[in-house]
Amino acid sequence: MKTVKLLIVGLDAATLDLINPWVAKGKLPNIAHLMSAGASGRLASIVPPVTPQAWTSFMTGKNPGKHGIFEFMEMPSGTYSLRYLDASSRRAKTIWRMLNEAGYTVGTMNIPFTYPPEHLDGFQISGMATPSEDSPFIYPPELRSELEGSLGRFRLDQRFLGFMSTNPRRRQVLDDMKNLDSQWLRASLYLIEKHPADVMMFTFMSID
Repeated sequence: MKTVKLLIVGLDAATLDLINPWVAKGKLPNIAHLMSAGASGRLASIVPPVTPQAWTSFMTGKNPGKHGIFEFMEMPSGTYSLRYLDASSRRAKTIWRMLNEAGYTVGTMNIPFTYPPEHLDGFQISGMATPSEDSPFIYPPELRSELEGSLGRFRLDQRFLGFMSTNPRRRQVLDDMKNLDSQWLRASLYLIEKHPADVMMFTFMSID
């Protein structure tokens, strides 16, 4: 049976100023074990440290001047209009493509700015910047029907945090985030079991 050679878990905004005190209090035993048995440290980010360029730099190893993603929106040349960016504006090869070219299979899920998903040897389920649940955000497309048949219809991450204007509404949104993370966790475990790739990455965004 095929096994995963490398598993990457992305925790958006899980900064050490939060993690270290909670590890010290015994609230994060699994992360504490990873830190003690491996290596951990503070990393420099992109300037400014904003989601689109930071995650794209992570995937390409290049700065925004080389990969072309600077913000959530861009102004097309010769116009004063704005349009939302996605992976189609990326001007650099991702590590997922490089791994494929080196003979490794790859599976990724919910990484920001991976829509439209790359046609990889493996699979890709795009994350933030996916237009809607109805868009073709899962490659290969037949994987979508399989996942929805086993796990139910996918929902994208919470977008309207301005709704959290009262305590009841805040609790409602936090409960919704918990359900979304449970969805991504169920999908991760299913994919590891049913569609293992050499390199897999699953990202959780609700912490941010």
